[in-house]
Amino acid sequence: MALSVSALTAAAGNFLDMLPPQSAVAPGYTTADSVRARMAAMPLCPLEGLWRMAGDGALVAVESYCVPELPRSRQPSTFRMVMVKSPQRHIRPGTVIGHLVSTVRPGVYEARIYTAVAERTGLDIPGEFLLTLDDDGVRLTFSRRKVRVRKKQILIQLMAHAALHVPQHGARETRPASRGARRGHKSFSRFRGTETAKAMLSMKRIAAVCLIAAICLPALQARRQRTSPSRRLREVPVVAAPDSIAPPSALADTIELRRGDIRLSGFDKEASSSRESFFATNCLPDSVSVIELTVRFDYTDMRGRQLHSAVHTVRCHIPPGQTRRLEVRTWDSQRVFYYYRSNAPKRRKATAFNVKSELIGAVVVPVS
Repeated sequence: MALSVSALTAAAGNFLDMLPPQSAVAPGYTTADSVRARMAAMPLCPLEGLWRMAGDGALVAVESYCVPELPRSRQPSTFRMVMVKSPQRHIRPGTVIGHLVSTVRPGVYEARIYTAVAERTGLDIPGEFLLTLDDDGVRLTFSRRKVRVRKKQILIQLMAHAALHVPQHGARETRPASRGARRGHKSFSRFRGTETAKAMLSMKRIAAVCLIAAICLPALQARRQRTSPSRRLREVPVVAAPDSIAPPSALADTIELRRGDIRLSGFDKEASSSRESFFATNCLPDSVSVIELTVRFDYTDMRGRQLHSAVHTVRCHIPPGQTRRLEVRTWDSQRVFYYYRSNAPKRRKATAFNVKSELIGAVVVPVS
């Protein structure tokens, strides 16, 4: 009997909730070579593999993981993200970073990932994310889930649940006609006092609802994520998007480059950009494709004085004779520099710089 969609959704949600408040350590992730060898012996989906974070260079593994409450034939698409190599010493290899589940949209995954580093205890404070895998399967983007708050609907629901009752001022009390006018006057006074008490009670309820709305709405509004018009989800700096692809095959090899084997061109960096881009052309023989490049950039001002130097290792896939556009994170964290051949900013001041590139190494695989 096939498992229903609602049951799969519930199982996936339970898997996300299984992430503990603080990270745990899983066995089997001591070295990257052992993880790569284990993955090479299994069929992998596009999401599974070794990924390198663009920000700090951490190496993480994404592998499918079975929900313990369900048999293998009824498992939803659930994954676990585990640290393999971290630049921070107190984060051990095998530290579970988060849990992932697939969604109905291809290449989009819901995730619960730790967002803070605890002192000497690993990671903590899980957060809700959406992970998007591009069509080429070479870039994975982490984005905060957006929480939408509608003030009018919340206020209307609060007032509806308060069960407010405002008495009608036209109501009249029936009494026997034989009673005297003085008796009727007293009865009317009692009736009027009851109506006044009810009105005051209703006003107190309205004031209480308004007070609750004034306290709750700013707190809910603070949870909203500001987004740009072109992207509906904001990138989170805690977990940067990796510039990598799935782990290379066992046939990959690092080669010694000669002048002209791989050509770098078209460097670009604007003042407002957080990324630097360039083009790489594979001029090697027709039998190999490039899957990784190591490049050094030396940045100088327009007088030739050095500003910075950085080495980047970029995962890619460049077939023989073809060109690909690659990106790295910029060294200009304050956004005050721009490449002198890029577009200069019009509304603010920025300093132009020049760059010299040097290709250090490359990893290639035979063309299948």
